Amino acid sequence: MKKPTDEEIEMLDVVMAMRECRPEVARFAREMERVLRRNDHKGGWEDCDLEYLESRLTEEIEEYKDVEPDKTYFNAIKQEEIIDVANFCMMIFEYWSNHKEVSR
Repeated sequence: MKKPTDEEIEMLDVVMAMRECRPEVARFAREMERVLRRNDHKGGWEDCDLEYLESRLTEEIEEYKDVEPDKTYFNAIKQEEIIDVANFCMMIFEYWSNHKEVSR
């Protein structure tokens, strides 16, 4: 039997963690990941500074609020925008997880 790769072990950890989540949290996380993967061509956020991430979060919140209710796919558009908001929140959470010192 071959030894699992680090990536395979990490994926197993993710699967196990998702099984312990509420179904709503797991579904939301899957949607966040789907959107992140769709945007992989843009590069990562790990090297972005806090000011940039916060300004993008503000922009995404405004985009969410500006969705017109009379659009054909109103609910789907609102959901896409709130996932964008959540992803920027996650990025800022990760920023603070990796920058324990005050950076302002």
